[in-house]
Amino acid sequence: FASSSRRAAVDDSPGTSSDDARTPPDVRSSFQYCVQRVRQHDYEAYLCTLALPKEHRLTAMALRAFNVETAQALGATKEPHLALMR
Repeated sequence: FASSSRRAAVDDSPGTSSDDARTPPDVRSSFQYCVQRVRQHDYEAYLCTLALPKEHRLTAMALRAFNVETAQALGATKEPHLALMR
């Protein structure tokens, strides 16, 4: 039950429901990638983002996914210089 309600909340996001005809497939798949990354690595932010109004979810989820990626880049290498380049 919980996963279906979460999926419904994500499916109601801009670019994934009624906007499907106007949104290119690559944008939809990119958004789904952002959702997956945030849900896997920053679940609290994922839940908070779902509480936002529909018109703000897409932007907020992209920013949260960027945060996840940058946080992981710093921890992905032992060389600080390589982490900064990443």
